Order: sequence, then structure tokens, then C-alpha cells
Amino acid sequence: MRIPHQKQGYLGCPAISQVMLNANCRDRMIPILRGLQHLYSQPKLRQQALDLIEQDVVGDANPNRGRPGMTLWQILVLASVRLGCDCTYDRLQDLAENHNNLRHMMQVFQGWTDEPFDWRCIRDNVCLVQPETIEKINHLIVAEGHRLAPNAVETIRGDSFVTETNIHYPTESSLILDGLQKILTLAPELASLHSRLGWRQAKSLCKKAKRAAREIGRVKKGRNYEARLQAGYGKLLRITEMVLSRTQDLLDQAIQNQPTNADAFATAEAAELLNSLIYWHAATTHVSGTARRRVMEGESVPNMHKLLSLFEPDTELLKRGKAGQPIQYGHKVLVIEDALGFCAITKSCRWRQMTATF
Repeated sequence: MRIPHQKQGYLGCPAISQVMLNANCRDRMIPILRGLQHLYSQPKLRQQALDLIEQDVVGDANPNRGRPGMTLWQILVLASVRLGCDCTYDRLQDLAENHNNLRHMMQVFQGWTDEPFDWRCIRDNVCLVQPETIEKINHLIVAEGHRLAPNAVETIRGDSFVTETNIHYPTESSLILDGLQKILTLAPELASLHSRLGWRQAKSLCKKAKRAAREIGRVKKGRNYEARLQAGYGKLLRITEMVLSRTQDLLDQAIQNQPTNADAFATAEAAELLNSLIYWHAATTHVSGTARRRVMEGESVPNMHKLLSLFEPDTELLKRGKAGQPIQYGHKVLVIEDALGFCAITKSCRWRQMTATF
């Protein structure tokens, strides 16, 4: 059961508009709570934000059924504090249990005797809020700020930096291995849904691919380095070509013979597996192609033609020339800030352009 917010106040819990905040304190929690305080005081704006939260948290379910859960307002408050203060869920749990002003903002009174805020409960609720929803709420907040101070947009400043992605060091052999591991996990599942044989050796093929990738990693520079490297990549590419060929046959059959099972869940599961396998097949094909061009054919492959991560395909190789970190893997981000401190963020993306070639 979900409710937007507590309409009835509690004894010992001041109204949100009456929560006293120390404006002289420079901790980042203060402006976040002050912004939430203003948001709550605007019923129309508050309802718009809670409606967005409700779409993610409740969905098509009946909000009046089930056990009582966190209110939509509490989820909005915790999500705002986590993002604004860059908190871990353990830190957020401690704040939710011990920070008086935050508890008052969450409409929790001092004599509250129910179970404490467990970090798992906080995580499960906050993670329901999608990034698209957060962006829409940000637009609402910025629009409200510009309504209060319409001249703020006349003064802006901007800066660029790199948002790094969490990837391992990109080599063609490791990327090919990532793709093969995913394919050899997904393909047998899809084949079983379509009663297709030929994937009993998936685990054996995965072990062979790992062995070939380790041999490439052991190749050291020295005498006949290129020949030894080509021999290692030749073995890995032969395994890759065999797996990709089998996967292509499986995809062709799966696309032609969609499951006729009346079970909607089985159909959705098959469609999800098919779409995922199509991506991994295309990405692995691309990486194996660049490896063949660079290692086997001796061609110099531009960075724009390379994939640096199959799990984070938007990752770019950025040379900023900074001391201690001349090369970074991530995205270019441009942040533009107006006089009120509201930010507009844009990032470059080349993966959408590259997918047209798959």
C-alpha cells in the first residue's frame, strides 16, 4: 500500500514548513532540505513530482492494497539526499534513523517505534525511481527556480570534465572474451526455448576461449612478438568465428519461428533473450573485426572505430593531457550553471552512431 504523503500530522513531529534549518551551516544537506521544504509548500509542484515517483514505484498495481510501505514523499526525500550528498545506502540509513531534521522532513515523529529504516528497504525503494524520472523532476525544480528568479538565466558559466565508466582495461582479447561469455550463456537458454540442439559444448567452448585469451595475455614483447601475438589471436578468432556462426543460425531461426506459447511471460522472456543476444552477437562481431584488422592485417584502427567496453558501449577514450591521468575512459560532460546554481548537463555519445553499422 502506498500513499503520497502523510496528510495528518503527528504529535512531536513539526510540520515540514516549520522545520528549522541552520542557514549558516555549509553542509550540503541544508540546501537539499530547504529545496524539499519549498517543494512541499507548492501543492501543484509537489503533486507533479509525486505522480512521477508513483509511475515508477506503483506502476499498474493498486496502491490501496498490500502492506504499508514507504510513502512516495519519503522515497523522494531519500533519493534527493542520496544523490545530493553522494551517500551510500548504509550512510543513508544512519541519516534516516538519527538526523532529526531529515526525519521531520520525512514526516517521522520522535516516538516512532516501528522497525528502523533498513538499508535494504531503502535501496529497494529508491532504486525503483528511474533515471528518466529523476531528470523530469530536475526539470520541474529548475522551472520553479526560474519562475522565482527569471533573471538567473542571463548569467551562466560552463565547464567540461570526464565522467569515468567502471570498465576493465580494454584489449581486444578481453573484449572478445566478454562477448563470448555472454553469448555462451544466453544462446543455450534461447535454444532451449526454441527446441534447438547444438549448444551442449557451451561450457567447453567458454573454457577454450578463456585459455586462448590467457595465452594472448602471456605474450611478451621481444623476438617474433608479432608472430606469437598473431598465433594467439588466430586461435581465439577461430573459436569466435565458430560461435558467431552458430549464434547467427540460432538468431535466424528464432526470428523466423517466434514462440507460439500462449503464456505471455514465456513470450516476453524469449523476446528479451533474443534482443539481448542480437546485441551481444553484433558487439562481439564488431570487436573481433577490429582485432583482425589490427593484429592479423596490421592495419591501424582509429579509436572512433573501437569499442572500449561491451557492457558500457558509450565509453570513449579521452586524451585530456592532465598530469597523472593523461588518458581517461568515459564520457565528455559539459556542465552549464546559471546564477542560481541550477545546472544543465550534456554528454557526447557515439554508440548510437556506431550501432547503425551493425
